[in-house]
Amino acid sequence: MTAPTPAANAVDDLEATLAQTTTVLEGVGADDWHRPTPCPDFDVHALVDHMLTWSTTYADRVGVSSHPEHQHHLPGRHHAADDGTGHHAAAVFEELAPRILTGYRSDSAGSRELPLGIVLMDFLGHTWDLAVATGQNMRVPDSAVVRALDAGRSMLTPDSRGDSFGPEVEPASDATDLERLVAFLGRDPRWAAPAR
Repeated sequence: MTAPTPAANAVDDLEATLAQTTTVLEGVGADDWHRPTPCPDFDVHALVDHMLTWSTTYADRVGVSSHPEHQHHLPGRHHAADDGTGHHAAAVFEELAPRILTGYRSDSAGSRELPLGIVLMDFLGHTWDLAVATGQNMRVPDSAVVRALDAGRSMLTPDSRGDSFGPEVEPASDATDLERLVAFLGRDPRWAAPAR
């Protein structure tokens, strides 16, 4: 595994990761909503709801106030209301992502209480879940993945995984950093959605 270079900025890694999340949300098609995901309790529809709910939580926690004009975009199944694709979910996320980034770039009190590496880990893990469930590729900086994995290893022990994280999966010897991250989070990096 490669370590982040000194020039790699953590918030830039987060920005690139959130941009990839937007791209993957945009790629969800009308026939994808009930497809399974690597998260046993979530189909694609439930996973997108989960991602938007936590994105709203993160945006609020890092100290950027929520404005009234955002309220009608709060998550809860509203993302499928326009054309049945992920496009509206991506539009909602595009409103939330800058609030998250602004909190970390401004070093707000909330951002200091919520380690950026943990946020990276969450977005990378669930964006991977959504990408493989819908047959999409995922491209993020290696430095973002390494930061997320380092954060996860500092936070999670076998005894502290609870219901949110499955047991760590042994990755292949030639696994990529992203595959090592999802294996650490309890996913099988070889998981593939059933044929359409």
